[in-house]
Parts: sequence; C-alpha cells; structure tokens
Amino acid sequence: MVFRGIIVVLAFCLTFGCVQLKKDKSPPIDHIDSPFQQFIAPNCNWPSVQRIVLMPVANQTAYPKVDDEFQANLAAEIQRVGRFEIVVATRDDPGARAQDIFANGQFNELEVLRVAREYQADAVLFASVTQYHPYAPPRLGASLLLIGPAEGIAIASINGLWDMREGNTAKQAQAYFKQTLNWPRSLMGSDRMLESPDVFQRFVGQQIAMSLNPSPAGAIGPSSLPNNAGMMIPSQGTMATGGVMPIDGTAQNASELPPLPPPPPEMQ
Repeated sequence: MVFRGIIVVLAFCLTFGCVQLKKDKSPPIDHIDSPFQQFIAPNCNWPSVQRIVLMPVANQTAYPKVDDEFQANLAAEIQRVGRFEIVVATRDDPGARAQDIFANGQFNELEVLRVAREYQADAVLFASVTQYHPYAPPRLGASLLLIGPAEGIAIASINGLWDMREGNTAKQAQAYFKQTLNWPRSLMGSDRMLESPDVFQRFVGQQIAMSLNPSPAGAIGPSSLPNNAGMMIPSQGTMATGGVMPIDGTAQNASELPPLPPPPPEMQ
C-alpha cells in the first residue's frame, strides 16, 4: 500500500509539473504586439543624443506614490538597456512641469533649455501616469515626451495602456519575467507578474526604454503595434515668440546650445 501511495504521489507531481511547464511557456517578447503607440523623429541626429534627463513624473491617478515609483523603475530600465546615459531630476526642480505639459499640450522652451543646461543633457524626458491599478490584474497607462532642447521640439513620444487583462500584454509581461528576472522559482512561476506592482512597472519601463532606442535592433517599430497602427505625432512645443519650430534634424549637444536668453520677470 505504501508503495502504491508513493507511485500515485509521483504520478501526480509529474503531471502537475508538466502542466506548469506548459502553462509558463511564453513566446519571445519580440513576436507579440506592443500595447502602445510611438513616434520617433526620423530626421533627428540621434547619435548626438547621449544623455537624457528624466523629469519628475506627473500623476493623474488616485495613487499618490506611483509617480515616484514609476520614475525610479523607468530610470532603472533605461539604464539597463544602455542606449542613453540617464540622470533623474529632483522633485524640487523648477522646470518640472510635466502636469502642465500633458494637460495643455505645450511646453516652455526656455525652461527645457535651462534644465538641459543644468544637467548637461542632450534631451529632456517628460512622463505622466494616466491610469494605474496595482492589484491583479494590474494595468498602467503612460504618456511620454522626449524633447530636444536645442530645437525646442518633440523628437520622440510614447502613449499606451499596459493592461494585464489583455492576452497579448499578459503574455509579453510573463515573457519579460522569465527572460530577464532571476528570482527563486515558486509555484506561481511567471504569474508573479500579476502580484507585484513593482515588477509590472519594470516591465512597462522596459518596453518604453526599448522603444526609445532609435536603432533597428532595439526600437519596437510600428509594425509591432496593435493592428499595425500608425505612428502618433506628438504636439510640438510653442516657442516663446508664439511660432512652432519645425523638425529639421539638426540636434546639438548640450554643450553646443545657444546662449540662454534672460529669464522672464515671473522667473526672476
């Protein structure tokens, strides 16, 4: 009887293990549609963009800590990808106006130029968390705008909603978990992505960091967007004189920026 019981237990364990392996088998990340739209300026001199500053994240949700959490996770993933040198601006930075930028669709070129000069950055990245639900199944909506300070225009933008209730997003998140994170194995397997808001934010940050890479090997192109959606053209910044500066692809390093004009009275 004892021998039969051992046989039954072994058979059950083998069956359960096979089911778990089959359940955790996820397709490669690159072969699943991405849940966001992106714009990459084709005429930008991308080799000159080597250092970017990530501004404090705007928060449009009811969760007061998600902005700081997402800023830290996004910065970590951009650094891990290694395409850009990343520096995180402080919360007290006077140029942190992400909330106004995404609310009004405009930005102040003078402030962006001053921030780039202060951090010796070639581009300034603004981000906003538009939706957030940390409990299983989690979801996170985000909008990002990468601005070239020399031209005063948006050179890249990302807008999307990562929702684990959608099959493609869940598969991609689980594939990211299995391929990149080295955590102790557990019965949950890649389903841990559903239970950890921090891991889910890292997944979203990884997709954003990869999409900001303009090289063909790193960027997630428009062919991988849902239903082959077209690129989203972001709102351009309004110049101090009231005009709009065109995209001419003449990006400059922060050290080559033109002299700063005197600040307006309200900033003195």
